Amino acid sequence: MTLRRTSESDIASSWITKASQDLETGEEFFVPIENRDIQKSYMKIFKKELQALEQVDPVSANSIHIYPTIREGKFYLVLKKLKPSILVGFKKDLSGKVSKTELDEDQRKRRRISLMIEDGMTYEQIIAIEGDIPEDLRKEIKE
Repeated sequence: MTLRRTSESDIASSWITKASQDLETGEEFFVPIENRDIQKSYMKIFKKELQALEQVDPVSANSIHIYPTIREGKFYLVLKKLKPSILVGFKKDLSGKVSKTELDEDQRKRRRISLMIEDGMTYEQIIAIEGDIPEDLRKEIKE
């Protein structure tokens, strides 16, 4: 069982690295998945690997969004390269550790996004209208 998880983690890590290096802003990779149960399982693995990347390379990790989708009856995990937000920056301390920092966002934008979430809009619809979505609001979107 451990070997299988390691292999799945390696695959997820490789896709995330490839997405951060090869995709241009707005481009997406669609990774085919067999069925909904496997899609949910891989979604957890990909999110865990993205969180691990955030510890060593927060700039790359915060440029990738991962979400599940179904297209033409087939299941996919989508890795999308986000445009950088002027409200997000990264601090490098004296030891060389890099951490993410954010400016307080425009409250009207946050309110609009909250209303879009309440209305049941998808991530793709919201990002098309508002651009980058704050991390705390991103977690509330039903994917």
